[in-house]
Amino acid sequence: MSTKPETLLADLFKVKRINEVLGQAPSKVVFNKNDIIIYTENKSTRSSAFDNFDKAAKKLVLNSKSLVKSYQVKPSSKSSLGVFQFFTDRTKTQKATGDIYFKPIITKGSGGKEFENELEKDLNLYFGGEDIKKLRHSDTITSLFSNKTFISKYGFNKTSLSKFEAKAVGNRNSKRAASISNGVMTLTPNEGSTVSDIDIVLRGTNTPKAFCSLKFSSSYYIYNGSMKDLFESSPRTRDEAYKYFGLSGVGMSGFGEQFKSNISTPRDLTKVKKNIEQVIKLSLGEDVTLINKYGPNANDIDVIYKGYTSDVSINGNLEYIYPEAGKRKYAAIKFVAVINNDKYKVECQFRGTTEGALTPRYLRINLKKI
Repeated sequence: MSTKPETLLADLFKVKRINEVLGQAPSKVVFNKNDIIIYTENKSTRSSAFDNFDKAAKKLVLNSKSLVKSYQVKPSSKSSLGVFQFFTDRTKTQKATGDIYFKPIITKGSGGKEFENELEKDLNLYFGGEDIKKLRHSDTITSLFSNKTFISKYGFNKTSLSKFEAKAVGNRNSKRAASISNGVMTLTPNEGSTVSDIDIVLRGTNTPKAFCSLKFSSSYYIYNGSMKDLFESSPRTRDEAYKYFGLSGVGMSGFGEQFKSNISTPRDLTKVKKNIEQVIKLSLGEDVTLINKYGPNANDIDVIYKGYTSDVSINGNLEYIYPEAGKRKYAAIKFVAVINNDKYKVECQFRGTTEGALTPRYLRINLKKI
């Protein structure tokens, strides 16, 4: 047996690196007794890696030269997606390996929440006169207060810093309802106070000076909201939403009969791209400063003025995928976009609130920096 779990998996699939199977580099691969755990950056990357692994497993068992003759994905408390089990016989009695399953490094509320608390502390130390070099996230504070737009818009200068304090407000969890009318989508409310994780206020008051939306890691969600009023209120509104996103009514029928429609994806997706660009702009909010820390000394700062939105441009094609029995329980639109001068892989997922729910009730928009 190979000493490294990633080498064992590569040998199993007859590839040089397990990345070729997963379609991405895993965050880490470890043994847990006889089992193998494949960690990815977050839940979104875990889902795509799981799907690619499943596709490769199907091909593997069809290869007559393969040691593996059969496999199954078995429900398990080890992972909400289930565990892969490989067998050297077709009756599934002789296991070739231990269980193989996927876990995200960053789940909702972890990592990002810790960053929020640490940055709040650093900001207040900085406002109190602490040497910036002594701060935990000195690189982020330096990036923020060397951003000329941020300084000029909010009037932050070295002589006035003591007037301010930072307050973590990420637990407000403001809901932004989606609605559509006459081909126009809205997400409301959408101002800075709605999307803020840290408010910078005048010291001793709750009077806001700046709203800061924090994103921790190179892959993160910018929207997670209900689509129930769009997809389940009436066939007319449902079809209008399908047209807006370019969704196929036949593909969406994978969620159930009530989502079936004769609406089809248009050949010319120019208008659809403009629509999705607008949804991304709305998701990022306005009158807010976006702070994305995606690594040590790697920070993006974008200041979005009130009445303005982010710059968003979709490049290339839109890829649509739909629910498929025994394979996936969500629909998604995948594409590459340039957002505020940075390039991202974007995935708009229509899914349930849990991994096993078969419904398009929630829209989740994930950005992954390229």
